Amino acid sequence: MIKLAVFEGTSKSVFKDRREFGGSLFKQLDEVYNFIDRYI
Repeated sequence: MIKLAVFEGTSKSVFKDRREFGGSLFKQLDEVYNFIDRYI
């Protein structure tokens, strides 16, 4: 299980988005890379 979160600002008090990814490792990595790409 991989958990990711994106916060509003620098205070880490307001979540912009958060997700949990499960399943096979390759599926998780693919979904994590797509999630990160949205916020870069």
